[in-house]
Amino acid sequence: MKLPSRVDKILLGISIIGQISTLLGCYIQNKYIIEIGHCLFGLVVLAISLVGVSKQILLINICLLLLTLFSRKYLENCMFNYD
Repeated sequence: MKLPSRVDKILLGISIIGQISTLLGCYIQNKYIIEIGHCLFGLVVLAISLVGVSKQILLINICLLLLTLFSRKYLENCMFNYD
């Protein structure tokens, strides 16, 4: 298995920060912090699609997009929406 490139590592780091901010926002029920996580999620998914190098990262990105589409259809909203 090939190690991810530097670009992939940076994108993964940003995505982890985004997920932590989303979970923190849900925990303290702060919509502003959740929205920061949503924005980072969208930007990272787009960036991985455009500049991702590792096939494993691209496959994970596809699975993540499918899971997001399925969960939004099933829940009729974002899974992190607490309203």
